[in-house]
Amino acid sequence: MPVEKKIKYYVFVCIGDADSCEECKKLNGNMWEPGDRGIPSIPLKKCKSKNGCWCDVVAVYDDEGAVTSNVPRG
Repeated sequence: MPVEKKIKYYVFVCIGDADSCEECKKLNGNMWEPGDRGIPSIPLKKCKSKNGCWCDVVAVYDDEGAVTSNVPRG
């Protein structure tokens, strides 16, 4: 029987390119614990990008290392 993984935290990931809006760039790299009511819904309603929100909220599991990202920060 497979072992169920436990979510350690969630992290907001913004592409950070020229089309990314300031609202999304500000949230890039923010982390939340499971059950936190502040986890944003995707697509971000406040996103002002002319191409729409391309961000994501990614779950990091207890058996994974820390999130290290080369996604540029705003």
